[in-house]
Amino acid sequence: RQQSELGDLSVDILLDGSASQNQQQERLSTQAYLIAAALTRCQIPVRVSSFCSVSGCTVVRVFRDYQEAGKNDAIFDYVAAGWNRDGLAMRAMGWLMEREQSDHRLLILLSDANPNDDQKIPGSGLHPNRDYGGKLGVQDAAAEAGVLRKHGLAPVCIFTGSDRELEGARTIYGRDLVRIPSIGWFADAVGKLIQG
Repeated sequence: RQQSELGDLSVDILLDGSASQNQQQERLSTQAYLIAAALTRCQIPVRVSSFCSVSGCTVVRVFRDYQEAGKNDAIFDYVAAGWNRDGLAMRAMGWLMEREQSDHRLLILLSDANPNDDQKIPGSGLHPNRDYGGKLGVQDAAAEAGVLRKHGLAPVCIFTGSDRELEGARTIYGRDLVRIPSIGWFADAVGKLIQG
């Protein structure tokens, strides 16, 4: 496709950088590299980032930004470690994406849809602090996904989790969910999303 057929499109790829991904981090970074290289060749602006929570801070690391076509190799610096506060990562990506002037902005998250952080959700008044994980973590991520949708930035999840996390993934992403059998299908799934 030519850029004129696609309109003004930008793609953000956000990788879950938590410890749950450490068994497949090399394959994941390779797949993300292939996607970025293909989009670069098609002259579609792409930003590749990862997120994880370490020492009470959620960190979004940008490996290559939209205009950094020569930095695709930086994607191989991806490392999986720490926790994942999915809702906060989506909020940060929404803030970053609002600054992009594309007509069509696509946010693709690779995730097991299992938000989990050692930092508690702050309480108020008589309500104590609560653990960020399980149902509360899913509710927080779903709320942030809803905020993105209201701003025209519907997040799409490439789901790598198990059957146990599938219900949570559906709660967060609704129909904007693509389940892949293994990380080797990541690039193929993203290609189909962009074509659609």
